[in-house]
Amino acid sequence: LGVRIEVVLPRDVKAVARLIGVLGDARVAVRSLVLAPHGSDGYAAFLRVATIDVASVRDRLREKGFAVGDLSDFYEGG
Repeated sequence: LGVRIEVVLPRDVKAVARLIGVLGDARVAVRSLVLAPHGSDGYAAFLRVATIDVASVRDRLREKGFAVGDLSDFYEGG
């Protein structure tokens, strides 16, 4: 069981490592992490985390400077 969180990252492996580090520091159990291209220079990171307090996880990520997206951020026009 878990909840999904979407994070927009620059296309840089260091950003991915920092995301994992923040989640690890918060002791959030990551069930899955999928990276997909997002625009010409970014990743969409789709996380499934084992928590029922998703608001706190999203808030922590935002406090650390991550762009936690709404579902509409992941639709590309066309």
